[in-house]
Amino acid sequence: MFRENPELMDAYVWVYFHSSTPKYNRIECWGPLKYAAKGKHKGNHQGFLSSNSSRRKLIHPKSI
Repeated sequence: MFRENPELMDAYVWVYFHSSTPKYNRIECWGPLKYAAKGKHKGNHQGFLSSNSSRRKLIHPKSI
């Protein structure tokens, strides 16, 4: 899939942590997939959003 669509490697990885503890109930941006897959964080856009912070409308994944 990635060979046929290399532009997917530029997609940002958003990780949703669901917890009853506010400290861990947050959303993190790990940067583009090409860097997140390699574990490189230096120089990437990284952001943290808490459950209480204002944010743009984000689509929340359904719980498993």
